[in-house]
Amino acid sequence: MTSTGLAVVLINIFVENFVGWKYSLTFRIIQSSYVIGFIVYTVINLALVFSSVFIITQFAPTAAGSGISEIKGYLNGIDTRGILLFRTLIGKISGSIGFVGGGLALGKEGPLVHTGVCIASLFGQGGSTKYHLRLI
Repeated sequence: MTSTGLAVVLINIFVENFVGWKYSLTFRIIQSSYVIGFIVYTVINLALVFSSVFIITQFAPTAAGSGISEIKGYLNGIDTRGILLFRTLIGKISGSIGFVGGGLALGKEGPLVHTGVCIASLFGQGGSTKYHLRLI
């Protein structure tokens, strides 16, 4: 539970920093030219979104989507391969940061369900010793 909360805090910090930087840069540029400010704003959003798309499609395809339906299926006995891996967790976190920071009309709530289940699964499989994590 605590580690899921830390993941939420991590996502929020990154999103707020990316969005704050994006808005401050755009605001400074808009003071001189609206067109260039719009182009910079669009390029930053596209960079955030496409970097997340690249990470998910190339390294963690099971992290695509909200994750709620995959978890419901898993709880009902459908074992989808790779749905609870560490790279799926990293893909979910980086995807949430990029998509929300990039201005898409997507929420963090659905992916956080999958993120919490991935974290619980990793700790349930001996994650603290398997991945050399020390809790205390």
